[in-house]
Order: sequence, then C-alpha cells, then structure tokens
Amino acid sequence: MITDSDRAFAIEHAAARDGFHVKRNDSSHLISTRISTVESHRRGILGECAFVNRFGGAVDVELRPSGDERDFSIVVFVKGVATRFDVDVKANSYTGPTRYLLVPVDYIKPQTIYVDAQYLEARDDIELMGWAFGKALIKRDQRKALNSRQVLNFVMPIAELRPIAELLARVEIARIIEPLPQSIIARLLIDLPQAPPLVPSPRAAIQTQFEFINGGAP
Repeated sequence: MITDSDRAFAIEHAAARDGFHVKRNDSSHLISTRISTVESHRRGILGECAFVNRFGGAVDVELRPSGDERDFSIVVFVKGVATRFDVDVKANSYTGPTRYLLVPVDYIKPQTIYVDAQYLEARDDIELMGWAFGKALIKRDQRKALNSRQVLNFVMPIAELRPIAELLARVEIARIIEPLPQSIIARLLIDLPQAPPLVPSPRAAIQTQFEFINGGAP
C-alpha cells in the first residue's frame, strides 16, 4: 500500500532519474516498450516506497549511471542467525495469466532477496506479493523473455513465492535476538518449546513470529 505522498515523491524522482539518463544518452535506461521510461521509473520507486512502508528504511534516490545494485539492506533470521542481506524490489506490471517475479539472468545474485511488487494500475497502487532468494530462482532455472526487448529473466510464479508475512517475521526475530548474548539465543532457538523463560518478552515474541516460519533455511 502506498500513499499520496509516496506518489508525489515517485513522480519527482522518476523525472530526475529519466533526465539523468537522457543527458548521458544512456540507452540501457530504456526499461519498457509499453510505457514511458519516466512511468517505468515511477512504478519502480512506488515499489520501493511500498517496501519502506512495511519494513522501514528510506528509498535511495542517488543517481547512478548503472542504476542500483540493491535497493535496501535488512537483517533477517536465517538458520538460527541474524544475517544481513541485500534486497532488490522488483516492480512488476505484467498482467498475463501467470504472474511472475522477474529477475534478469545477467544481474541475479544468489544471496540477494528479491521482492515482487505488483503494480495495480486501476488503483495506482502497489502490493508486495512475495519474495525469494536469488539462489532459489537460479535453482528453479525457469527463464522467460516477457517483453519485446527480449530481456531474459529467471522467473518464479507469484504463487510459489514465500509470503511477505514470513519475511516480516524473520526480520522481527532478527531484531529481537541480535543484541542478546549467544548463550541466551541458543536456549531460545535450539530448545524453544522447553526452555525456561530466561527473557520472557523476547521469547514470547519469537514464539509468535515462528508461526510464520515452517522450519529450515530459505
């Protein structure tokens, strides 16, 4: 979900991004053949705004010739450890019968978290549909070119993505355990059901967030 302030912010910075690339005569900024480059940038920024509204942080508006290598960096609970990962939000306007998370084959990174941000044209809004690690898309190894520019993407149907609620839960668990001594973390996570309430509030919060996590590593 985005706000009117997000929309105004996106319009301003989309125009700035487009003007920057036009001045450089940079053909690589041509994102879509269906909508203008300004609109493509605007939708991308709206996707980033939607992520900020759920996870916090700020949209990076620095102008770079090669664009962003990442949009955000977040700490996530994975394999019992709070670990920092880069996040790339992929704004998606594809309206075919099967909607996909799309990540260009030439730029995918195994340890980056990719978030699908579906643009809803009727409402000029964004819905975060799910997420996956780059390594999951690479392992799945389904590739499609879904526009006339024939950019080849690793794809994953939205129905197969991990839910945003799970990512939020993993971020919340990481926030709780990161400052705790390792001995307490071990008792909280390794023997969670039987562990005595050494630190009741974090333990209760972790138990609540574990409802979204089905065990194992992403």
